[in-house]
Amino acid sequence: MKILIVDDHEIVTYGVKKFIQEYHPEYMISTSADAAFLDFGLKDRPDLVILDVEYPEMDVFEIIRRIRSKWIKCSIIIYTIHQEAGLLRRLLDAGVDDIVLKSSSIDMLLRSIESVAKGECPLPNNPVADIVKNYEDSPRLTVAEQKVLNLIRQGYSSCEMATLLCVSENTIESHRRNMLRKLGARNVADLIVKAQKCGW
Repeated sequence: MKILIVDDHEIVTYGVKKFIQEYHPEYMISTSADAAFLDFGLKDRPDLVILDVEYPEMDVFEIIRRIRSKWIKCSIIIYTIHQEAGLLRRLLDAGVDDIVLKSSSIDMLLRSIESVAKGECPLPNNPVADIVKNYEDSPRLTVAEQKVLNLIRQGYSSCEMATLLCVSENTIESHRRNMLRKLGARNVADLIVKAQKCGW
């Protein structure tokens, strides 16, 4: 199996490569510090790409889209520190084969690679499954409420939000109250914390 590890931290690519090779010396492993591999191409198409979530030059969802269009049969594992439920759900919806948290044992990454290599789905035994399930069971915010929540995070007042969204201040206040009620928040600060925990 040909594996490509893409991470902008050299210590990560080096460590992960060495670890995998200890157990599977038969795997052909290459590394990249950025998403440039998409533009310059590779001599051999990888069977599996291990991606981080953050890259300075390209959005991870664009990277996933381009991998899928370039190498249709290539598997994708996300290896990340990020545990935001909403982000993890979006990554799964984008069609990645698995997500492994860097806070987990590195053995989990190895098991994920071995499962993907066999064509299996490793997610049911992965902590990510619990995070995503909690997200799916969490209160849902409307598109309008999400817009208001994002503006609250940026420090906008109700008056400013009303102008930006072309609605009345009463509408903004109504969205605030609904979000506080849905998430069981006491105030705006509590709302932001609880919204983040729910993946919003």
